[in-house]
Amino acid sequence: MILLIVLTFIGCESRNQLEIEFENHLPTTDRILLQKIVKSYDKLIGTEYNGIADEFFSRVESNSPILNIKSKQEYCELVKMFDESTLEYKRQNMKYDSVYISEQGNIIRIEQQEDIAKDELQLDEEIEIFPNNLTIEEQIEEIKEKGYWRFISSSSFTSALSKISDSKIEIEEYIDVKDVVGYINHQRMASSIIKNEIDEENYFIKRIIAIELFIKQIRKEYGC
Repeated sequence: MILLIVLTFIGCESRNQLEIEFENHLPTTDRILLQKIVKSYDKLIGTEYNGIADEFFSRVESNSPILNIKSKQEYCELVKMFDESTLEYKRQNMKYDSVYISEQGNIIRIEQQEDIAKDELQLDEEIEIFPNNLTIEEQIEEIKEKGYWRFISSSSFTSALSKISDSKIEIEEYIDVKDVVGYINHQRMASSIIKNEIDEENYFIKRIIAIELFIKQIRKEYGC
């Protein structure tokens, strides 16, 4: 029994140390905002779903409304602060005239535009977007119609996650997808959490959920 208590204590101490390390890698304003987002998410689960997060995930998966309209102003204020923070990647819409095909014929590249320089953000000379179940012609048509989002700054959230020595495969997979694609399909993510019985109470996973499901759902439902 004594050994079990000691091992439990060591486990908690190690976990808390990782949390501290993670938070130390975040800018102060981002750390405070993330705490506020998680607190609001916990409140939603506690009051609207009787503390049962799986019900929340099921509604996200089925593309059903999940938020209380009475909290719209509070939620939209969170989204506004989130957009103004550096927790997420900053992006700019790149138009078709910035896009060309590489010599290999299987990559779309977007050159750096001079007019972005005024933002004083660190930019690569170009980025490469690999085909994702679309032909080159289909990708070009999509870009002609919608433009293309390009990341023009990093995410303090994924950067801080990548610097902790946590071995959870779900976190590593999340970082990989965010670094390569920058976008997480919230319905698929909710489905994966349910099917794989992921521990949504894990400190780091809860913060991923709060950003990728809670914040993104607010924007989706209320357009803010």
